[in-house]
Amino acid sequence: MPPGDDDARYEEILRRIAAKKQEEALAPIRAMLAAVLDGLNAAGFLVKAGRKAAGRAVFGPETFQGVLTGDSGAGWLWLAVAIWHKPQGYGQVETLGLLGIWALQKADGAGVLLGEKSLPYKAAVFNPESYHHHIRRRFDLFYDGDASPPVDDGIRYTTAYTAARRLTIRAEIQAALDEWAARQ
Repeated sequence: MPPGDDDARYEEILRRIAAKKQEEALAPIRAMLAAVLDGLNAAGFLVKAGRKAAGRAVFGPETFQGVLTGDSGAGWLWLAVAIWHKPQGYGQVETLGLLGIWALQKADGAGVLLGEKSLPYKAAVFNPESYHHHIRRRFDLFYDGDASPPVDDGIRYTTAYTAARRLTIRAEIQAALDEWAARQ
């Protein structure tokens, strides 16, 4: 066995140990953000909003997670529940809308964001069989972008989360989602 193989294996073991430690450190934050989304009934609200959106083909909901890097270089964890939608019709694939509720890690707890963004079609060709099979499960095969929180003009509602305001936040999210569905 060449000597470089042992070194590469050792480096891989160290990398895996570091990744596991990082995952363990993020687990309590991830659990807190998941509890926020669960307490707000985020998935249920998005399913209802999707049903109310007449003239739209709606897929999901699905959960997503990631890390936003701040100006200082520190990362902030986010969790989201999102649906993706497009106008109904065979050739309506130019853009896909992503509507979601995000729970964001903040220095003093958690924040909640309701927003949407448009994702442009990126595939070189349109194969309807493949498209209609995969779009029900995931959107990133055909569209540019990811499920990270939207910026500025895509934000429909945002607030700091506290358990004491949970029911108020739910009502505000429901009102914002009803408004979104009415515009569709």
